[in-house]
Amino acid sequence: MIDPLRLLERADKHYLGSGTGMIFAPRFPCWLDWPGFWDEVDIYNYQVAPLFTVTFLRTDSGKPSPLKIRQSERSWSPAELVGHYTENNGTELYEVKLHTFLGGGYLPCSNPGAAECD
Repeated sequence: MIDPLRLLERADKHYLGSGTGMIFAPRFPCWLDWPGFWDEVDIYNYQVAPLFTVTFLRTDSGKPSPLKIRQSERSWSPAELVGHYTENNGTELYEVKLHTFLGGGYLPCSNPGAAECD
């Protein structure tokens, strides 16, 4: 069976929104290559930036240090915005920003394969 969302996938889009008064559509995006919502999010008539940010830390040396990641691929569909990040040592990370901003002001974002947190 054909997945209609796969047919609509593009690498040149980054807009997210669901008609609930919240939209991620930065006019001049500067931070699309970084995890989180660094660029502005419009919540009704207000712009909030950054909405939230994400930093990945390595602790194998006993002292926390940030991972030096870069976005190697981005894909957009009407359902989600997915960022694929890689580090110099080959570590891969995926960030999924869901297109559906939930009622009540919740913006879901996940890292598939990450440990679940309560």
